[in-house]
Amino acid sequence: MPSSREAPGAPGSPHEERLAEVGLAASMLAHEVGNLLNSIDIHGQVLRRRIAALGLEEELGTGLELMMGELRRIDGMLLDFRELSRPASLRLVPTELHPLLEEVLAMLEPAVLGPRVETRRELDDEARLVLADADKLRQVFLNLSKNALEAMPEGGRITVRARLDPRGVVVEIEDTGVGIPEGVDPFEAFRTTKAEGSGLGLAVVRRIVGEHQGSVSYRATPGGGTTFEVVLPRAPAEPGG
Repeated sequence: MPSSREAPGAPGSPHEERLAEVGLAASMLAHEVGNLLNSIDIHGQVLRRRIAALGLEEELGTGLELMMGELRRIDGMLLDFRELSRPASLRLVPTELHPLLEEVLAMLEPAVLGPRVETRRELDDEARLVLADADKLRQVFLNLSKNALEAMPEGGRITVRARLDPRGVVVEIEDTGVGIPEGVDPFEAFRTTKAEGSGLGLAVVRRIVGEHQGSVSYRATPGGGTTFEVVLPRAPAEPGG
């Protein structure tokens, strides 16, 4: 049976201290860098319109779009930094889990990504209510799904599951990708094996899940790929439910 590895880092651990340092740096840089990105984006939009007006899209359009794409990537990295810099401020209420997962699945459907990605859902009706902040939880599943897609550059299958067990509500996101190399901690800030990305997406996942008093772990999937497992507190049943 494949071994499971839980995200490390209890409060006060070196891992948590490093994330705190990242958060402090992020809070200092976010404002200035954000202003610079906004300025570059505005000038890029103006340049795009001028190129179109002059009919130079074929000559200059590709380079501009590459530049704007890199700008969006930097902006995404800045958002990850900001997430790590913010103190926890959660609104934990009974939350319907399945609609959040369906949002994620909608983003992964062939109509969006093309036929190279197959999606499956295995959502147990008993695993519907969790005690959570919906916006933060949505970010967790989006980050995990993005991670799964990046692990399958040639396409593959993503399976999203939800079930109930004695620990709480368990959500699994399984991919058929390249897997995680031995000795690599994917939850560590700035640690990534991908050509793109900040290396902060899974660190953000780990932080948010921990703030929900949950846990996140991963294991190798038989036949190739990785399964990330998130365990969340089950919401109390509503009266008469």
